[in-house]
Amino acid sequence: MKKMVWKLWNPVATILPTISVANFRPAPVVAFFSSRGPASNTPNLLKSDIGAPGNAILAAWPKNDTEVTLPGQEPPLFNIVSGTSMSCAHVSGIAATLKSQNPTWSPTAIRSAIMTTGKSHRVELGRAGLAEPYTASPTKELDFNRLSHPTLPVQSKS
Repeated sequence: MKKMVWKLWNPVATILPTISVANFRPAPVVAFFSSRGPASNTPNLLKSDIGAPGNAILAAWPKNDTEVTLPGQEPPLFNIVSGTSMSCAHVSGIAATLKSQNPTWSPTAIRSAIMTTGKSHRVELGRAGLAEPYTASPTKELDFNRLSHPTLPVQSKS
């Protein structure tokens, strides 16, 4: 932006007044591309057990990209990406961290710790949320602060 301003002879900018909105929290909301679980019109869809960041994530980008690179330019090192694969990376990192802190835990215990420390949310008055009204239990949002101290990780013998 500085380069552009220095190139202009008569640069002009406008700074509009802003307002503060108290108690506004747009997240967590399940993205339109994610499953919210079984619903009356789609009873065979499985619900997710945990919700993790997956929308508009700054991610590393391959150097051989031709999808977003403009002709004659170098590909970007990073790109803003959305999808369940972005959420998966967050949960995988959490699972790896838990395993390194608790090397004797089974995959079931790690899954239990992630699920039992999540924050539950329910849909209120038909607004977007982390749970489908038709489901028995809601998706839980990852709670990074509680993950290192799960209350009751369940172990299985397998």
